[in-house]
This record gives sequence, structure tokens and C-alpha cells, in this order.
Amino acid sequence: MDKLLEKLKDWIKVIQAALLGTIIIEAILVIVIGVASNKIDDNFNHWTGILFACSLVYIFLVVIKAAYQFKFPSSIVDELISKRQLEEKTNCLTGKKRLTNISILQFRD
Repeated sequence: MDKLLEKLKDWIKVIQAALLGTIIIEAILVIVIGVASNKIDDNFNHWTGILFACSLVYIFLVVIKAAYQFKFPSSIVDELISKRQLEEKTNCLTGKKRLTNISILQFRD
């Protein structure tokens, strides 16, 4: 269980670093979207293209972030539950093997 917790701790550090990067990228995109939206006029110019491209990147980033946030806690919990169930079954089988060995030794006597 300790190895799993160490892996979890390392993974959380990676997630925190990625979260910081995501926040910085989101802030830059929001600033560029704000500037581009103020520069738009009736004609399709480069500011309209910048606004469109930044909006798509921002939406993509938000969708990925939301999907990962929904999956991240449940995947950790599922792995911890599976690990615990495996340990319980292993302990149960070990106990049954001991009882079987004791029974065989008593039967031989």
C-alpha cells in the first residue's frame, strides 16, 4: 500500500504543476480574447481570426480539464479499493492454506 501512496503523491505533484500551467495558459487566452474582441469591426480581419482560434483553444482546454477532473478522483479511489480487495483475498487465501496445512499434518498423525 505504501508504494501506491508514493505513486499517488508523485502523481498529485504532476497534477499540481499541470494545473499551474493550465491557469497561466487560460489567463493568457482570456487576455488575448478580450483584446481581440475589442478590435473586431464589421470586416473579417486578423483579430477575428485570433479571437476564433483562441476561443477554440480555450474551449478545448476547458473540456479536457473538466473531463480529467471528473475521472481523476474516481480512478484513484477505484485503484485503492482494488488494492484493498486484493490484499483481503490474499490474506484470506493465506489463512485457508494454513488451515489446510494444519489439517493435513493432523491427518497424518
